[in-house]
Amino acid sequence: MLKPTSLREALVAALPALHDNPEHLRLTTGSGRVVATLAASLSFEAHYPLTLTLAPFSGELEAVITPLLAWLRINQPDIMSRAAEQPGGIGWQLTTADDGSQRLEIQLTLSERAIVSQQEGSLHTVWVPEPQEPAPVTRPVELWMKDELVSRQSSPDEG
Repeated sequence: MLKPTSLREALVAALPALHDNPEHLRLTTGSGRVVATLAASLSFEAHYPLTLTLAPFSGELEAVITPLLAWLRINQPDIMSRAAEQPGGIGWQLTTADDGSQRLEIQLTLSERAIVSQQEGSLHTVWVPEPQEPAPVTRPVELWMKDELVSRQSSPDEG
């Protein structure tokens, strides 16, 4: 799987407290599930919970959440969709021990695709990153039907 390593690298790079102490960040996957179909290939998706633990944690929640959201926007964009459609969303818990030290746990549900191909009688499996976001589409300003202009909207440039 690619995402736990990628997330660790992104957070260590973004959080100064982890630069010198990357061992304070622990990523743990829980029980996952494989989603496969009877398609021509054996390609599949892995869905799994991931718990991100920062201990000891001293700082502000937004200092962790902001780079996490930046990573999620590229690597798990569906988690940032409308709340009703999020696959588990983002959960978090901050606990304080008797000695005053704090521990931050963040729970995510991630998914990854694996492409399985057959090459010369052997099966090869490769984890692949999320597809790239589509390029922005320019909104059309004219509608044509049967070579006839049906409607036209003024573009923002036409003021």
